[in-house]
Amino acid sequence: MCIPGHREKTPKNWIPGITEIGSGYDFFNGKYASSESCTENLFDWSKEPVQEIELHGKTYCYPKGIIDCYLERSDNYNIAAGETLEEYQKSLSRTVAVGGGFLGFNGSVKFEYGDVVNYSKFHSFSRVQYEY
Repeated sequence: MCIPGHREKTPKNWIPGITEIGSGYDFFNGKYASSESCTENLFDWSKEPVQEIELHGKTYCYPKGIIDCYLERSDNYNIAAGETLEEYQKSLSRTVAVGGGFLGFNGSVKFEYGDVVNYSKFHSFSRVQYEY
């Protein structure tokens, strides 16, 4: 529990992802879009007063005055599929609006599926994401 307006050394219930804001990013470690890729942070969050907010029935803390939290209710359902890695990459790039030649994006596909040598029609690749 955080006490609104007070500073806390390490609040246990930060809003997920808050501590990654302002972090460097290790692009080449093979863990694309993972918090494990975050490096040193520019901010010392423990020196900021905290505020509480309730999201989806849970109470979280966030740094007051640095970050504003607004509730936005929406659903997002994305599907990316393809019978070859190339088709899958194109489908996924349309879904996330990232170009297929982007190094990190390509790394994500290789990280998830490894190096696929046989590109026959018997293979298929897919990802379904549901965000709320």
